[in-house]
Amino acid sequence: MFNGCKTVLFGCLILLSNHSLIMGGDEHQIRVAVDPRVELVSLVFRLAGSPEYNMGQVPAYAAAADAAFVRYKDHAVVKTAQRLRAEFGVSFDACMSMAVHLPPIEDLEKNNVFAERPSSLEKRWTKEEAARFQKQLAQFVRDTSFSDFLTEHHSLYRTSEERVHQILKNAELDWFDNFFAKRPGARFTLALGLLNGGANYGVHVDTQPGSEDLYCVLGVWMVDAAGLPRFEDGMISTVAHEFCHSYVNPLVHAHRDALRKGGETLFSQVQHLMEPQAYRTWETMVCESLVRASVVRYLYKTRGPAAAEKEIQEQAQEHFPWVGQLSRVLATYERERGPNGLSPFMPAIVSFFEGTAVEVGKNQAEKPKLVSITPGNGEEVVPGRQTMTLVFDRPMRPGSFSFVGGGPSFPEMEGIPRYDDTGKVLRVVVHLKPEWTYRFSLNSAEYTAFKSAEGSVLDPIRISFTTGKQQ
Repeated sequence: MFNGCKTVLFGCLILLSNHSLIMGGDEHQIRVAVDPRVELVSLVFRLAGSPEYNMGQVPAYAAAADAAFVRYKDHAVVKTAQRLRAEFGVSFDACMSMAVHLPPIEDLEKNNVFAERPSSLEKRWTKEEAARFQKQLAQFVRDTSFSDFLTEHHSLYRTSEERVHQILKNAELDWFDNFFAKRPGARFTLALGLLNGGANYGVHVDTQPGSEDLYCVLGVWMVDAAGLPRFEDGMISTVAHEFCHSYVNPLVHAHRDALRKGGETLFSQVQHLMEPQAYRTWETMVCESLVRASVVRYLYKTRGPAAAEKEIQEQAQEHFPWVGQLSRVLATYERERGPNGLSPFMPAIVSFFEGTAVEVGKNQAEKPKLVSITPGNGEEVVPGRQTMTLVFDRPMRPGSFSFVGGGPSFPEMEGIPRYDDTGKVLRVVVHLKPEWTYRFSLNSAEYTAFKSAEGSVLDPIRISFTTGKQQ
């Protein structure tokens, strides 16, 4: 699998960054680096048109990548990426799971790591597809002189790494051992994804028995006046979130049968809110719920009650209103925690989801739901003058709507949005710039004018889509 490759792997990272930051004592450290494998796989799926890998917010870097590689959109590995997405749903975290399982890019041809399927590789990858993808990636690296692109942007990578270090000085990794079961063989790496915009991923690699690499693949969604990546203290909760996935996801999978009843029932009631966020299964929703509640406990321990409460309110706006109560369940676990961590406490988690499914079902039955929106979430559309159409499952209050957003990411609207005679369909003309990402929400915690004719408020829904080139 990955035996014997660990040292080489980190040697690859160290070529770009000699930084490492010790946090939480001598037992744990976190490495921060721009990982060539992350940039490579992100680029390939960007060329393949995957929306989540076309959200780059470092303008000069994204433009340089497009200029250098656009002529390779028909490369074999790009075509394979498109096929894997269409046939097996290889997208989002599955792409980053592949990236961190790869050998260093200079060893892609001679070191086939998928002769046996790694147990930690995301389940959407088969052994055969993974091996084929690695082989084609090696050819892509050779054909495109990808290593030259990395060298050209060394200064950007170094600046990005240094800025992340300044923020992470206040992080506390010991919390993971204290909250979850201790994993002494775990090594923490924060890999920056400069093409990934606001998308972040938590993935891990089982390197050998008793040893594993836990990754937070952190996107870059802010830049300074010079166009260089900028990071704020609030990102620490995002880092904790992604590392929590490496603990929570295997736990949820191990207790999958027990969690199924409550998870499936709850998901059926909130599926319309989960799917626009790319949470398309009940198991993913349960993982996200438990991760988010764990982050609340992390913030409570490291930042205090006010930070934890703020996180609970933000999660409610993200359509996880049960996170606060789940956090209180985990607070009980913290007081009673035994040497085996969270696993023995899972019956209480199972009971929580079954009870929550009943309560949410009662509330959701009264609320209006968005049946469809055109342009759709995550789609790439033709720029220019377009009609945006929203379809609801019941008549809505006439003349009442809240499109929430602003700035360059908010679409320019022509005239006033209007409902049709049924009250279920709302249309508004928008003007869309080419090669742009638009983001806004229908309703928010503060603005709630989208409501049914009876007065029930639509749950806030985030909308995002991109435009292609001018035709």
